[in-house]
Amino acid sequence: MVLIKTMMQQLRKPRGGQVLVMFALLIVVLIGIVALSIDLGITYSQRRAMQNAADAAALGGAYQLAGAVGSSSSGGIVFSVADQDVRATVQSYINKNKGWQPAAASYQLPASNPCGASAGSYCLQYLDVNGNVIANSPTSNGAVPSNTSMVRVATGVNFSTLFAPLIGVNKMTATARATAQISPAQKPQYPEGPTWPMTRWDQGTGITAPAANQKCPQPAVFWAGSSSYNTGVTGQWKELIYFGRKSAYDNTTSSGITSNHDQLITQYGSGTYPNGQPVDPYAGNPPANLTGQDVQSQLEYWFKYGWNGKLHPGTYLAPPGPSQGGGNAEPGAWTPGGAYGDKVETIQGNMGNNMSAAMQYFVEHHVAGADTCGDLAGLQPVNYAIVPMYLWNPSSAETWVSNGNPPYFKQSNSNINRVTLKRWVYFKFYDSVQSFPNGSGGGCGGQASGNSVICGYFVSDPVDGPPTGGSSSPPSPDANVVHLVN
Repeated sequence: MVLIKTMMQQLRKPRGGQVLVMFALLIVVLIGIVALSIDLGITYSQRRAMQNAADAAALGGAYQLAGAVGSSSSGGIVFSVADQDVRATVQSYINKNKGWQPAAASYQLPASNPCGASAGSYCLQYLDVNGNVIANSPTSNGAVPSNTSMVRVATGVNFSTLFAPLIGVNKMTATARATAQISPAQKPQYPEGPTWPMTRWDQGTGITAPAANQKCPQPAVFWAGSSSYNTGVTGQWKELIYFGRKSAYDNTTSSGITSNHDQLITQYGSGTYPNGQPVDPYAGNPPANLTGQDVQSQLEYWFKYGWNGKLHPGTYLAPPGPSQGGGNAEPGAWTPGGAYGDKVETIQGNMGNNMSAAMQYFVEHHVAGADTCGDLAGLQPVNYAIVPMYLWNPSSAETWVSNGNPPYFKQSNSNINRVTLKRWVYFKFYDSVQSFPNGSGGGCGGQASGNSVICGYFVSDPVDGPPTGGSSSPPSPDANVVHLVN
């Protein structure tokens, strides 16, 4: 009984100091938890921001390549942008999508990243269609590898913690990577944007591949003042075409045109240009002839502002002969947008140099981007415009037999007056007189100012839509779609 009483007395003694010690210990633990929660939250948000930046950069770089695919002379693909152009695009997308900047942020990848210790703020890699790494950027020759099908980007940020130093954690790192694939897609029936009144016979090849020490393919040249500028397998385009509604060839007699029919064009140009000039001043009557001078002013408008009609390429349809009514029997079996390609009448005379200023105006007012492949030295980005161009079927050349009874078109490779359009392609035309910061300037090495040189590349069309051919197909020179693969 005495023992129990003694124990009860001991229990009644005050112990307030122990509670204070326990509270102090719990406060330290709680502060640590709060510190970790805040800094881990910041790390998570930075991880999400880095993933957004990596996704955007990979898609941006892949999209740039998707619109720069061309056919090489050997039948493969080649890109009309340099590695440094893709790097600039990737860096731009990272900068725009990396989100808010935490304290003492340093956008630097760990040395263990795929590109090594010298990667800097991001790592850019080119992969083949199977996902194998072909090359890290910057590439050894400055070119984008020709068998590139994917673009992979890794990026990261190292930043100071706010409360975690209380538990000995001063820095945290957030990294992310993304891969975007370029896959072939269905080419649209009609291109976007206005076209120019010139065409070239379809050679079946696109642009030449870059040499081992070149960053870019050799550009094709248009309207060169000298044959020495005729570089690239596409050569010079000297076929001007007539976009007027009314055919300039029909029932021609010694007294001139007595009647006329519509050209075999799917959709004629319409409306007016900024100065009030009609897009088609020949909607009612054709020009007197197509030797050049009589349509020169309208040609300049078509180049300067572009032509807004629609042309449908397709297979060749032989024209009606004299026994079938000649020119009066047009259009025959041809229908707008049908299986047979539109037929356009050609303009006689070499007027390419006369049109270069109008072409230059169009490029300056329709800038779609800039890259260093427009500078033959490969140093400065040059502005360019994208223009849809039409190629004609080499076996479709026709001449007008004005002394026939009645007059008619017939298939002939001499004195070509009309051709059938076979397919359309996009062409990247560079600003040939753009000034550079160092005082030099001009696409094609600045030769245009003295020689009326207009140059560029055939390029593919980046489209929205499902890929064709599956994930194992490389990019197409015609049209491509871009999508993230992880």
